[in-house]
Amino acid sequence: MINAIEVAKYIINSLSVDNLKLQKLLYYSQAVHLVLNNKAPLFTDEIEAWDYGPVVPPVYREYKPHDFNLIPTVSYQTKLASELKSSIDIAIRLYGGMSGTELIDQTHYESPWKKAYRPGRPSKIISIDSIYEYFEGIISIREVPANIPTKETIKTRFFENLKESVDQLIPQNEDISYSENPFVDVEAIAKKCGITSIKNVPKNNILDKHALLIGTEIYISNQDNQEKQRFSIAHEIFHFLTRWPGSDLIQAVARQGETWKKKKAGTAEAIEEEITDYFAANLLIPTERFILWEDKTDEEIARAFGVEEKCVRKRREEIDHELDLMAPKNLSSGVNLEEMTPLSFDDLDCIPEGHRIHDTGWT
Repeated sequence: MINAIEVAKYIINSLSVDNLKLQKLLYYSQAVHLVLNNKAPLFTDEIEAWDYGPVVPPVYREYKPHDFNLIPTVSYQTKLASELKSSIDIAIRLYGGMSGTELIDQTHYESPWKKAYRPGRPSKIISIDSIYEYFEGIISIREVPANIPTKETIKTRFFENLKESVDQLIPQNEDISYSENPFVDVEAIAKKCGITSIKNVPKNNILDKHALLIGTEIYISNQDNQEKQRFSIAHEIFHFLTRWPGSDLIQAVARQGETWKKKKAGTAEAIEEEITDYFAANLLIPTERFILWEDKTDEEIARAFGVEEKCVRKRREEIDHELDLMAPKNLSSGVNLEEMTPLSFDDLDCIPEGHRIHDTGWT
């Protein structure tokens, strides 16, 4: 086992990084190596939970003079064995395409940093145990070097896991015939998830948005119709779940939206909004229930599900694609989400690109 400076030098010579991005790639390199090598650490230095994510202090101090500028490559004789370089290479493949800011968002979603971080207090060590337990539980990267999935497999797994995350939220009632009443009680789901109240307020009170999540409360515009309000609630449920502990699968589904950041201009928040709208539509119009209604008109379906007609039209397109990819598999197969490299933007041309249900702005 080596120190983190040696790993940092290898990363610096592999791709362009500033100190911020370097720190996150050190963290993910450690995580990959732990999972690949039965909890054996890649390097000896401890990782601490700082405001902007995981940091290896001695490496941070070494490259601090570069501030936010790219760190120049260095000439050195690597001391890394092939199996160590392999772990780092996988981490770079998985996360190297993201910016330092995007990687901050990523680590803030994940429980190792969340459990260790204490605002305004001295930095706390992110334990090897917490890193291993989190990544071993949701990322099956053992297969990455030898078995990179095809584009169609990646798309299929995305749908499967989104369906599983939705299935976790929607209660199943055997006494209800969904061919007669497919309506999803989104307010009940919100409360089940931990939302304490949903309040109708003037739109200018929530920054002229359709909805706003503050803590455990959802504020929705009283100027919107009931269908748009329901969509906004479903939308904010997803934001809520990705920001609170105990929802690793849903957080992982949310992180698939990171792919678009590589292709499109805009903030990390804007990309999250796109995939959040996609999730909300799935929550309000579950595939299995829609299939029972697909022969009816868009107007009839919209009325039964309590959504706007444009949401129905978009779901028709999506569900046709989902079924084409997933047949003959069960829609909730339980496949681990990240048995793969991150989705490239080409992989996601059909999902959920352009899924902007709201006609003006993002909620």
